[in-house]
Amino acid sequence: MNALRYIKLAMLALGCVFGVYLGVRDLRVALSERAPAVFDAASFAERYEGQRWIEVRGRVAVEHGAVRASRSSAHAGQGRSYITAPVVGAGWSEGESVHVLATFGPFTRAELEGWPEEAARLEGARGIIRPVPLDDAPFDALTLGEPRVVINVGTAPDLMTASLFSGLMLLGGGLAGFLLLTGLRELRRGSR
Repeated sequence: MNALRYIKLAMLALGCVFGVYLGVRDLRVALSERAPAVFDAASFAERYEGQRWIEVRGRVAVEHGAVRASRSSAHAGQGRSYITAPVVGAGWSEGESVHVLATFGPFTRAELEGWPEEAARLEGARGIIRPVPLDDAPFDALTLGEPRVVINVGTAPDLMTASLFSGLMLLGGGLAGFLLLTGLRELRRGSR
């Protein structure tokens, strides 16, 4: 085996370990959070304790929504977009901290035009917390406070998917690790 092959196997094994971490995290959410934790947007910062599947009740601040074109290969050439908007308490005013952002979509161009009226009728957002920070949407006009979460609206824990993903990542990482160790053992024997 050449050195490049060892490097590739090591990268695959490390990637699978990271995949197992993500899968186990999702599996834990699916097993421990049977229903979304419900919060009022106005008291979210005081009551939030790290839950991953949540429902936040409040007003979707459409006037501060940011539209972002989908980068998913599944939406290539379809002109689909996502909207991320704050979810705030009924008495919220500009300058007050925002703790909850919600991502809605994907929308076609036609659906995007009617979204402000639809969002005005919403009473909040429900979904799983986005695992990465939202740094691709412009919210300069808002004061973002801590804790800060981004909800992927419409998502829910899926035990079957989390189990399959975790199992496949574990299997892939184990196979890559086995091949790597076997190859290193052969290399060591050959150098004697």
